[in-house]
Amino acid sequence: MLWPYTDLADSRWQFGTQYLTLQQKANSSPTKLGLAHRQRWVAYALNKNLFIKSFSFEEGATYPDGGCNFETFSNSDMIEIESLGPLAEVQPGNTVSLREDWHLFELEEPTIQSKNSFENWLPDFLKKAELL
Repeated sequence: MLWPYTDLADSRWQFGTQYLTLQQKANSSPTKLGLAHRQRWVAYALNKNLFIKSFSFEEGATYPDGGCNFETFSNSDMIEIESLGPLAEVQPGNTVSLREDWHLFELEEPTIQSKNSFENWLPDFLKKAELL
């Protein structure tokens, strides 16, 4: 799902062979994208740190925002990687939950060289997080 203010020609978006990336930059306008994300994970790299978050997707469930279980947003101040659970009616006294697993890795050096550079090193970290 695209929000009306999102411009996919914005240079912060990169569409590589295997990965979609969004870079946060100062003095930039808002941008947002939502997905029915079945791959179970998203990653965020900053300096020498790599954060990987995993979450579920339930086939046949109804998700908010046009069926999205993942949304990413950025503006000049921040970037967000948000997982969403299926819509559910919750009766008083009942609960719902959404599990996220977080993995934090130290990178030897900043490794984002190009839109496809993730393909060279990210799979090793996904294996460490038991996501591949």
